[in-house]
Amino acid sequence: MRRALATALCAALLCFPSLSTPARAALPAPVAPSREVVAEQWVNPMLRVGDTGAVKLTQLTTTGGTVVGTVETATDVEQVQIFTAPPVGDLPSAFNLLGLNPEAYPLAGPIFAPGDFSFTYDELGLTTPGIHAVLVRAGEETTRFLVFIPSDSTATAQAGTLIWPLAADIPLVPGETGTAPERPELLLANEGFTAEIEPGGRLDQLVDLYPGGHTCLAIDPQLIDTVSRMAGGYTVTATRVSSVEPTVRLRERWTAKKEVTSTPGRGAEAAQRFLDKVDAVSHGACVIPLPWAGADLSAALKAGVLPEALDSSVLEEELNTPIAKNLIIPSSGYVTPEVAAALPAGTGAITGDALSAQLAIVGEHPLTVGYSDPLTRFDYRLDTPAARRASAVAAVQFTRAQASAQANAQARNATPEQAADQADQAHTPPIILPPRLWSAEDAAAISRAAGPSAQLHVAPYTPGQPLVDPTALTDVEVTNAAQQQRYVGDLNNLMVEDPNIALSPEEFTAPVRTSIAESLSLYKRRALDLYERTTEETRRKLDKNRDLIQALRASVRLMPPGNVYTRTSNSSPVVIVAQNGLPLPVEATIQAESSEARVTPPGALKIPAQGSITTQVTADVPRAQETASMRLWLANDTGAPISDPVSLTVQTKGSNWWAWLIAGLLVVFFVVRLALRRKH
Repeated sequence: MRRALATALCAALLCFPSLSTPARAALPAPVAPSREVVAEQWVNPMLRVGDTGAVKLTQLTTTGGTVVGTVETATDVEQVQIFTAPPVGDLPSAFNLLGLNPEAYPLAGPIFAPGDFSFTYDELGLTTPGIHAVLVRAGEETTRFLVFIPSDSTATAQAGTLIWPLAADIPLVPGETGTAPERPELLLANEGFTAEIEPGGRLDQLVDLYPGGHTCLAIDPQLIDTVSRMAGGYTVTATRVSSVEPTVRLRERWTAKKEVTSTPGRGAEAAQRFLDKVDAVSHGACVIPLPWAGADLSAALKAGVLPEALDSSVLEEELNTPIAKNLIIPSSGYVTPEVAAALPAGTGAITGDALSAQLAIVGEHPLTVGYSDPLTRFDYRLDTPAARRASAVAAVQFTRAQASAQANAQARNATPEQAADQADQAHTPPIILPPRLWSAEDAAAISRAAGPSAQLHVAPYTPGQPLVDPTALTDVEVTNAAQQQRYVGDLNNLMVEDPNIALSPEEFTAPVRTSIAESLSLYKRRALDLYERTTEETRRKLDKNRDLIQALRASVRLMPPGNVYTRTSNSSPVVIVAQNGLPLPVEATIQAESSEARVTPPGALKIPAQGSITTQVTADVPRAQETASMRLWLANDTGAPISDPVSLTVQTKGSNWWAWLIAGLLVVFFVVRLALRRKH
């Protein structure tokens, strides 16, 4: 096992030519896929013209030399006909055929009524070895899928290495901060994730289907972290109570609405059972960490949270098995030169290729991947999940056969010396990389097509940029995340460690940094039908993070004794309170600004954790002046403000004696006047 992990130093080549082309600049902000500015980046308008998805292959299998399925059409359609295209020699060409118009399918096949059908490959004219595109036509509507026909020489295809993703889009409630010695209670927005790990759920089935052997588990560390915490109990709620609630005045306590609806989570036992199952299957297996929560590594680097996106320590802690820490599988499918330069030396990557682009379109929500050729992109939902699953199976079978044919050709043409030198290269198995959130049904079909896995061997990868990736994080999203990370760094610098407090500044803010990385997830963002919903969720997460950071910063503040401070003499100091809502002490100074008085703040202050300290400010007001205004704020050791400024007016008792004299004379005047009126 350790030897297998040691070989996983680098990753597959970026196979699509678009990756070597200069990349188009990222979008400034999320744009709906239907908008003209980005529509053609998602869907080539010249492909699948006239199709609306009205022809549906609800069932489809292509095994044993037979195509069996069920076709549904509009009620007025009485007959269906199958057409095929000649075989092609590579997977990108086959992928391209799925989007071409019916003229690309010249070979006419059987005509039959809508409903169930079964035809042998011979009846469909699929006799030439290779990968074929098949078109099912009903009226003016069509649907497509791929079929692989093996040759005698590739009947026993070379084994590939199947990657087995375990990941989920987990509904965590934002706003968590660190505590010690125990972590805070886990809060989930709903029980959707629980349904995935319960018996019969998607993730539970994936673990049961895991074929073992050299098949590599690709696990999202956030998944294991969440399941481990769920096992200890959790709460389902929509909101999180702030850990730094501001001081509430007595009269506001009666009107403040602070009720938070919450219920105990139901999935603690299911979580423990699922964790035990993953622990059992991972022992002795090849385990590769996925980026945390599917974070985009390029966006994470720009935002300053790449370490959080690559953190996989929880896998070793919970699964007690070695993991391939020197190998990454980027969520985007490609590694930019900037990310490659930031990775630890010797880190490899399994990147996207033609096969993974084909596998990405399986499931209810097919993905548009940035490393695919933009000219071949269409709305993959025009074909049913069953049809796309059949295409994925054919793609896996074709890739294995192609690898076997290449190995055989090299062996035949090489001299004995060349054969020895090329042995390792000739037998490098293809890597089969399904999408992260694949279904159990897709997993079963792809696993059967992949056969027993070979040991993982990967070639050096080439960093590159996609030509067009409409799913990438936009400028405004990355900028917001980067700004929040800088503010978190400022918070860390504010706090100082206390030997009596188990928590450190880094531990307190670690969940905030992790939440920023989570907001950069690509899991559902690459699906055409989920893009708008996912970008709105990204905005909501970033907004929640911003609100949390602002609340943490605002909890360190000055509390003046009122807008006007009256003192007994000009030499009397101004008493002011510095408050700290953070769980660790804060070192700060008071800065002042006034054009009417000479203000002398105290020296450095150490404000206790979740407490306050009373201090004094000296304000020398000229005798000719009765009042003086000033602004005060807290600053760090470099002088940068760390709190909002407070305005204060200082007046000295007795300094306005003439005002009191006039008021007294007026009182005497009105009293005498009233007495004279009563006398008369």
